[in-house]
Amino acid sequence: MNNGFFGFPSATKDNPLSITEFDASGSYIIPQGATRLFILAVGAGGGGGGGGRRASGTTSFGGGGGAGGSILMQEFLLDGIGLKAGSSLIVTIGLGGNGGTGAVADNNSGGNGSSGNITTIAVPGKPGILVLANGGGNGSGGSNTTGTAGGNNQEVIYRDWE
Repeated sequence: MNNGFFGFPSATKDNPLSITEFDASGSYIIPQGATRLFILAVGAGGGGGGGGRRASGTTSFGGGGGAGGSILMQEFLLDGIGLKAGSSLIVTIGLGGNGGTGAVADNNSGGNGSSGNITTIAVPGKPGILVLANGGGNGSGGSNTTGTAGGNNQEVIYRDWE
């Protein structure tokens, strides 16, 4: 139930809201009577790095954590983007990055994780993407040296069309 979280307005009997949450890709039909959309999109998180392994009997090192995906919260007036009630949107949910493999032999580094994937919302038959939330960067595998920082590839893109 929506209680005004994340800046979304609270529903009242005079202002009913339809809230749809996606945890898998699909389509969304804009309900009748709607005049605006509130969208909260989150890119998938990156996978953490696998642990490194030193010589037997010594301390091993864990891999770096994957970065969280970017978050976009946006309000759209349907008239302003050329949509109306009954229009459909294509929602593509990004998959989280895979974790890196751990080292299985002494004096080896763990594998890097993979980056998270983007989450997008598009309008069928229209060029470009209405909403894009990038996935998080991967975590580096653990080793005997200092790991690298997670990627910084978070951006939000809004494309308008005529």
